[in-house]
Amino acid sequence: MRRTFTIIATALLGFGLVSCSTSDDVAEQPSPSTVTVTASPTSEDAEQPAEPPAEQSSPSDSSAPKAPPETPPPDCGISPSNSAITDPIDTLAPPSAPHTAWSYEGESNYDPCSDLSYALLVQQLQGNSQFGTQLFFFRQGEYTGIDSAYLQQVMSIEDRGTRLIVTDKDWEALEEAGGSDAEAPNYTATVTFFWDAHNGQLGTIGEFPNQNL
Repeated sequence: MRRTFTIIATALLGFGLVSCSTSDDVAEQPSPSTVTVTASPTSEDAEQPAEPPAEQSSPSDSSAPKAPPETPPPDCGISPSNSAITDPIDTLAPPSAPHTAWSYEGESNYDPCSDLSYALLVQQLQGNSQFGTQLFFFRQGEYTGIDSAYLQQVMSIEDRGTRLIVTDKDWEALEEAGGSDAEAPNYTATVTFFWDAHNGQLGTIGEFPNQNL
């Protein structure tokens, strides 16, 4: 019996030691604590500049110069009363006969859109059936010159579109033939006028009469 009591006492003593050891271990462990961490900006975030505000479109400046309006196209078509016809008259020498001048009587196919048009001037006053004339030529409304520096008398003008066929009185041939003034319509010469685009000037086909008068 004494041996049994000794074993039981030893066992109980061992249990008490184990219990005390366990309680001490638990008491010695630190209790958990809550730690708050605040994130600080990285160097890349600190150095990045703020985005500039979006540019706002400013209203157009009403004081800015405006382009000049385009010149309207000319009114195409034959216009024998256009002032451009008579503008060059002052550039001409007067007729050779005394007390005479060049006069525009309205005969013209002037067209500001045509490559070649004309206007006929006649000598006023006229003493007899022999009197001088002068032809003006125009290209797209611009004056280009006269028919001839020799004294001429235009009998007829035939408009062929791009060409003008002009018939002049040939006084030299009349004098050489010894004909009268009544026979003058039988003595003529024909010259064709056209615009020479290659040389940029008025071109002619045929020989001018009355070069020695």
